[in-house]
Amino acid sequence: MLVFGLLPRLTIPLAWAGLVASIVCGLLGEVFALPEAVRDLSPFSHVPPIPAAEAAAGPLVALAVTAAALAAAGLALFRRRNLAL
Repeated sequence: MLVFGLLPRLTIPLAWAGLVASIVCGLLGEVFALPEAVRDLSPFSHVPPIPAAEAAAGPLVALAVTAAALAAAGLALFRRRNLAL
């Protein structure tokens, strides 16, 4: 939503790039021997593998707060755009 408010023409390519980067960093990080700091950039690395592990509220709340902040920033930027109705 932040990208849509800031760079609406690049929303689709940047969304796909974000998904690919998250998959490569988070899910394939061990295969490519990426450093831990790079693997932690992916939201997939912070979600516990339920039911194999116990769910921890901390990472899930942090992801939800981050998503809400990005959505609020995107909505604020979208409202500032000059759209003709």
